[in-house]
Amino acid sequence: MLSIDYHLDFHAIPQVTYSHIYEASSVDYTHMLGADVVELSYIYEGYVYAQAEGEDEIYLPPNSVLVEVHDRLHRVYCPEHYKEANCIFRVPLTQLQSGGLVLPRSLTLGGPDNPISLYFRQMVTQFAAAPNSPATTALLFQLLGEISAAACEQHLEKTQGGELHVRKAKKYVAEHLHMPLQAMDVAAALDISASHLSRLFRRNTGMTLIGYINRLRMERVEKLILLHSMDIRSAGEQVGLYDPAYVSRLFKRIMGYCITDLRQSHILHGN
Repeated sequence: MLSIDYHLDFHAIPQVTYSHIYEASSVDYTHMLGADVVELSYIYEGYVYAQAEGEDEIYLPPNSVLVEVHDRLHRVYCPEHYKEANCIFRVPLTQLQSGGLVLPRSLTLGGPDNPISLYFRQMVTQFAAAPNSPATTALLFQLLGEISAAACEQHLEKTQGGELHVRKAKKYVAEHLHMPLQAMDVAAALDISASHLSRLFRRNTGMTLIGYINRLRMERVEKLILLHSMDIRSAGEQVGLYDPAYVSRLFKRIMGYCITDLRQSHILHGN
């Protein structure tokens, strides 16, 4: 679920005024934040219904972020066990039509193992230790940056179906095929998680990212052997694979015939 509602321009350094982890058997509250106040909440447990004044109710599962800005009345309701970490900060701000810092009204993440979840926990600990320190402010900027980046990434996926990431991944693979590439290497270069990139790649191409990498490798191996008379070891090293036996097995599995068959066919046809 994604709803990019807030484009904010800060006019000063934000000050964190509160951060803690809250847990209850259920929750139902309505509040209006003070002027120039923003509240960020990360929902660890509980299925939450949230509504801002003048907007439709939204539903957030666990591992979601909820953003509330001082401009309207907010209601949060969860009928079951509820656990959240929050961070409240004050800063003079202007809401823009576009640009600025992008904070989504709501942002649902794939699971608990994500950097935003970690930053919320760190913020709670840091605020308890030194609420007014530069380290607390720096951590807030990191948290805001992660939320903004994740919101923009999901928005791009929603509007372009992940095609941009897939094109970038293919380009990176083609340029680095000589290296011992793994899916995590490509994802790191694109600054997204390996699992997320793998899902996008399969959804857009019908094959896994590592499957795509290996097919390109074997097609390159075939050309190196036929056109440049390389042996298996040398051809494998050109695509980042250093075990000739593994190259032979992988070639047979992907291409459907073994390298010796390839050479014999090449000779028989007089090429």
